[in-house]
Amino acid sequence: MGYEELENWLRYLLSDNANFSAHRLDVEGKRIVILTIYAASYKTVRFKNIDYIRIGSYKKKLKDYAAVEANLFINDSPKSRNEEIASLLRRTYICEERGVGWDRIAYQCELFKLSTPKIDVFPNSTRVTMFPHAPFSNIPMNSKKWTCYMHACLKQVEGGSMTNATLRERFRLTDTGKAGISRLIQRCIEDNLVRPVDPNAAPKYMSYIPFWA
Repeated sequence: MGYEELENWLRYLLSDNANFSAHRLDVEGKRIVILTIYAASYKTVRFKNIDYIRIGSYKKKLKDYAAVEANLFINDSPKSRNEEIASLLRRTYICEERGVGWDRIAYQCELFKLSTPKIDVFPNSTRVTMFPHAPFSNIPMNSKKWTCYMHACLKQVEGGSMTNATLRERFRLTDTGKAGISRLIQRCIEDNLVRPVDPNAAPKYMSYIPFWA
């Protein structure tokens, strides 16, 4: 496979924000191609529709690193392509205020005890896929951690904090699920998604907030 074919193949499978270039040179009569890959600036690079990040010198799937994934979604002010038209549409109630979409998704998932949504980020848009409620034992660990993090964020916004009891209610678990929820919270602490309000509190009175609070 020549370099031109390789480059076309890579660009076909990589997301649009993947930026790389090739430098050709001759070394002792041999043709060498140096491939320079530039760092992603505003979102992760996708290969075959899977998000990847670099941990040290290793390439890892983003979905396996919940704390990094959570950091990608911050409350930056959204921008409209045409602010004058967008403002008119909001005043006439044709569209909603900027930035309320993600809040609405999070609250609806919390209200109806839905599984965490799947988020696909594209160059000019974001697609969110909602899923129905699932039994705790059937939920993948990464989704459990996302749910725990989102629950802690909502509690923080409401002026409260997450506890074992509130998270059990979020997953529709009874008191028999205390141990499983405790293990989940500990995993989220280890992944830097949440932290204790008071690390020295007795286990019965422990409460938790998002890592950024």
